[in-house]
Amino acid sequence: MAALCGQPLRPFYTIDLPYLWGRPLPGKRILFGGGLVAADSEAELAAVDVQQGEAARGLASLQARVRGLVPALASVEFAHSWGGPILFSLSARPFLCRHPQSPQVVVLGGYTGQGVAQSVYLARWALEALLGRRPLPDWGQPDTA
Repeated sequence: MAALCGQPLRPFYTIDLPYLWGRPLPGKRILFGGGLVAADSEAELAAVDVQQGEAARGLASLQARVRGLVPALASVEFAHSWGGPILFSLSARPFLCRHPQSPQVVVLGGYTGQGVAQSVYLARWALEALLGRRPLPDWGQPDTA
C-alpha cells in the first residue's frame, strides 16, 4: 500500500464534511479517522460506545467512505475501531507550554478537532523544547474554568 493510484501515500485531510483524514503506517497499513459524536457532559462521554448508536453509525459511514475513495480500497479490511475525546479549549486555540508548577513538564492540547494532524508535529516540538533545542511558542496557557 506504499502507493495508491500510482502516487506515494501521504497523510491527508478531505475538505468536505464530515471530515476524513488518513495517515500511512508501516506494514501496508493506514490509520483513518473522522467524524464527531456530541457529548454534553463527562457522563455522556463515558457512555459513548463505538459499537452502538451514533458512534457505530459514524464508524460504518467512515468505512464506507474509505472504501469508496479509490478502487484499491474497495475491499480494505478495518482491523480496529476506537473513539476518544477531542479537547476543545474554551478559547478554541491550541496550547503548547510548560506546566506552571512543573517546568520539566510540557502541556499541549486544545487542537479543536485537528489533534491527530497536529499531535505528531507538536509532540516533536515539545520534545525539542524539553531537550533545550527549541523554544516553546508564546501561545499562553490552557484555559481554566
